[in-house]
Amino acid sequence: MAFGKPKSRLSPIGIDFGADSLKLLQIVPGDPPELVALGSATVPEEARTDLNARQAFLEDALPSLLRRHGFKQKRVMLSIPAFQTLVNNLVINRVEPKQLDGQVDLALQTRLGVEPSRMVIRNYPGAEIFRDGSPKQEVITFAAHRDIVMRYIDLANRQKLEVVGMHCEAPCVLTAFAHVRQADA
Repeated sequence: MAFGKPKSRLSPIGIDFGADSLKLLQIVPGDPPELVALGSATVPEEARTDLNARQAFLEDALPSLLRRHGFKQKRVMLSIPAFQTLVNNLVINRVEPKQLDGQVDLALQTRLGVEPSRMVIRNYPGAEIFRDGSPKQEVITFAAHRDIVMRYIDLANRQKLEVVGMHCEAPCVLTAFAHVRQADA
């Protein structure tokens, strides 16, 4: 019989590729959550403005943090930094849910000059409203260049990590404080 925490209870390792620091966290979910491992490294000043220097820093820092701080298993949830994401509140014509992505892609291309095929885009439908006498729908859109997303996934794959999800900062913050919003309601 083995002693210790069963691996199935462990959360994936959360890896936040922040603008000025790389942060890793793993917990056992619960009330309260139980800390398994925690680590961070500060991104050097020169790597904050140079994408190649940033990538080189992450290549060195990530495996070191994983080894030093006792993270368990290889499943990871990645968070890309806010400065590498586009967050936009769009108002589009009300459409069926299956048509939403196409309408958002069109709005991003015509209004913002964003090429949707080069982006990874996630849409969060919001409130239905009436504007100029016709039904509209608000949509919060999070997008990141596909090349940037693939850099982070490739980095994780080179470390033999299994990426189970990737999010940008804004939805992560909303989820982290959802319990506060529920308490206020």
